[in-house]
Amino acid sequence: MHRPLPAALAALALLASCQKAAEPASVPVPAPAPSVPKPLKELTAYPQNVAGLLREGVALEPGDHPVKLLSDGPVVVDAKSTFRVVLSVRSPDARLALYDGADAIVPADGGREISDATTVTLKPSKPLEPGGLYQLRLDGASSREVHDEAGSAFQPLFVSVQVKGGDAPPPPARSRPAAKKKAR
Repeated sequence: MHRPLPAALAALALLASCQKAAEPASVPVPAPAPSVPKPLKELTAYPQNVAGLLREGVALEPGDHPVKLLSDGPVVVDAKSTFRVVLSVRSPDARLALYDGADAIVPADGGREISDATTVTLKPSKPLEPGGLYQLRLDGASSREVHDEAGSAFQPLFVSVQVKGGDAPPPPARSRPAAKKKAR
């Protein structure tokens, strides 16, 4: 004798157990936290250079004749030059200092004016040595880096300065490509 009822009941029980396994669990499982990329500032190993913040960088020769500080090779200046740098940000610790060939600081009066930008100035106490080679540094007063008001750090700026006159050799001339000859 064939008994279809117990076989049908067993099939229904098996089907019900499969359906329960497919249903979501009643306990919520938190989704994994999304990966948030770090800001670029944290990924940068070194701060950017303060030269990128310069609005103006000049040596002022007598008569207020400006000579740009950023050029190829040493900047050639008069022995009585003063220096002025204007940064596009407010920087409470920016300073200018001038060092001689022996890496000794040159006595000078300096100033810093902060408004929507920062202006730092330097006036050597006496004329610079004719033919002398110096290094002008724009750095931070509290640490090597220059900081803006938000605390962002910027690498210092170093400019070689050659004073006119004296026995020192002149700075190397910029090489120019040879003129093209016309074909005849």
